[in-house]
Amino acid sequence: MTGDPFRPLGDQAVLASFADEAAELRFARAVRRRQPTWVQDVVLAYTTVAVFFNLDDINYAAAAAELQQSSPLDVSAPPEEGRLHSIPCCYEYQLDLARVAE
Repeated sequence: MTGDPFRPLGDQAVLASFADEAAELRFARAVRRRQPTWVQDVVLAYTTVAVFFNLDDINYAAAAAELQQSSPLDVSAPPEEGRLHSIPCCYEYQLDLARVAE
């Protein structure tokens, strides 16, 4: 990461920006692996990670400083296993086709 990739996202989150998706994934994995007690949620987007924190436990400056230490330096870490989600669909009956076509 070059420069300061962190900026406030409201009053209870830090938004970290990265050059690519791989760096974003490594950073999110590093934060989740450390499991800081002040982190409430880690939300990934295309090349950003929002880290929501409990304002009673930490402020933005301290959170950003701790996250700076969580920078994704461990490039060799194996990827996490994903989960397969099955969403059932029914294409055969079309009971509402006439109503939707109006």
